[in-house]
Amino acid sequence: MDQYRAEWHAWHDARLSDLATTFGWLSITGLTWLEPGVDVTWDGAPGVFRLETPEESAEAPVVGSTSDTGSSVATSAGWVRLTLHDRVSAGPAPEALDVLGHPRPTAEVAIDGDVMRARVGKGVSLGWVLVDHVLYELLDRDGHVGIRRHDAKAPLLAHFLDVPTFPVSFDWVASGHFEPFPEPRTRRISTAAPGLQVDDVHVGTVTFELAGHTCTLQVGGAVETGLVANFHDCTNGRTTAAWRRLNIGIPDPAGNVILDFNRAINYPCAFTPYATCPAPVPENVVPTAVEAGERSPLQTLTPEGINTPVLVVETEPGLRTAQVLEAWDTHGLDITRVTEGELSGVPPMAAFEGIVLVGSADDRTAHGTSGAGADASGPRHPIPGEELEGCLVDALAVRRPIVAIGAAARVFDRAVRTVKAEAADCTETGVLRAVTAGDLEWDSVREADASAGADEELPSGVIAVSEDAAAHRPIRKDITRTLSSGVGLIEGVDLLADTAELTDPEATADAPAEDRPAGATPARGESGAEPAAPRPVTWLSLAERFADYLRN
Repeated sequence: MDQYRAEWHAWHDARLSDLATTFGWLSITGLTWLEPGVDVTWDGAPGVFRLETPEESAEAPVVGSTSDTGSSVATSAGWVRLTLHDRVSAGPAPEALDVLGHPRPTAEVAIDGDVMRARVGKGVSLGWVLVDHVLYELLDRDGHVGIRRHDAKAPLLAHFLDVPTFPVSFDWVASGHFEPFPEPRTRRISTAAPGLQVDDVHVGTVTFELAGHTCTLQVGGAVETGLVANFHDCTNGRTTAAWRRLNIGIPDPAGNVILDFNRAINYPCAFTPYATCPAPVPENVVPTAVEAGERSPLQTLTPEGINTPVLVVETEPGLRTAQVLEAWDTHGLDITRVTEGELSGVPPMAAFEGIVLVGSADDRTAHGTSGAGADASGPRHPIPGEELEGCLVDALAVRRPIVAIGAAARVFDRAVRTVKAEAADCTETGVLRAVTAGDLEWDSVREADASAGADEELPSGVIAVSEDAAAHRPIRKDITRTLSSGVGLIEGVDLLADTAELTDPEATADAPAEDRPAGATPARGESGAEPAAPRPVTWLSLAERFADYLRN
């Protein structure tokens, strides 16, 4: 198993490197479809793109084209012409230069001064024009022609670290048998692009047993170079993308193959809305939850921009966090929700924009997953296990904002104080070393908790935030106390109250008396009015401010 895991990690690292290439899938920032005879441009475009009509293509001289050497592209679409704007410097991309020097039957390129022209065959893409750090790709999908933009400085590429995966297990490796079709079969299938269908060629079927089910998938690719299957399973839309792809490899002479679902991967459409990935045929369904291979990616692109992934960790079993997390549903955060025992399967903390620890509302009833705690007569503060230790240390090391709710605030405070103590020790001794989860001596920290003084005790209904988040102005106004660790506290929080029932003192302080809700703070200058007692802060009232901070 050790050798297998080593090979899997090498494969995974190569997969990440492939995704993160300069003009790879993560660099895509847009896709514009062209219509024959229509000039198209946009903000930041290098010029005007035009898909020529057949008449225009017939009349236009083709200077410096690969067709001069006899190339002929089989396509139903015409040439695409780019007329550069004034003072725009552009040139053919490396792939287009290669086409100019080595003619292909699938692509043609022509250059005439500040006019560049190209065309490609059905299902073909060509890295065509390079302008500074932006590559313009010409593609044809079933006769629909488009320009896809790749930016070497794209936010998604810059933020990319990893793709989350399920734990590696031999349970998801199956033996199968390939049965070739007498002749390849062409199927009309949907794609990730709305309304776009394409032809997909299948060369046979693969039958195998998995998790107690007999499964048969139609496969593409080629016997000589390797078979490929697109498939649905019961994790789609929950922990995985809408569908995934499995490279099966080359069958042996008897038709035997190995299906390793630990190497199931996401199509580019899981990362970007500007992909045209082919969907599985309807019958390619594995009727079980295939908890193997790649999970849904954390960093994704939408037409509105890059998403904001946030990790939510339930530090105790049986917590009901749905009502707490509902507050973020409409604020543009992508929540990955795990228990402490599931942390081994999440990507590095740097892949998230923020970390949220959720504990029970009352610290006196908290208990740790490791079984450690105080004596039965006093508060039982949760002592984190090894995975949560690593999570906290990693998040602090990369300066990710952390929010700890309820009893989890104590866990967070201990982690910050311990990491700071280790850093101070390194400074005093002159020995600089990285702090790791194994450096955290939680038992000694708990002893320090007992002697820390009453001012460090945490009441129930508390939210703790890291120093950087506490300094954010919309959050800072609710900080009631700062612990010696630097962790900011928001005390007296009602985690489930309805914000509609609350009064915002800042919004009502200057309103006329008759327009202010009962109990609101009197306006400045009004005589005879006693200030109302402060009303409790709710998690719902803070959620939007936290979301705004994490997004920015």
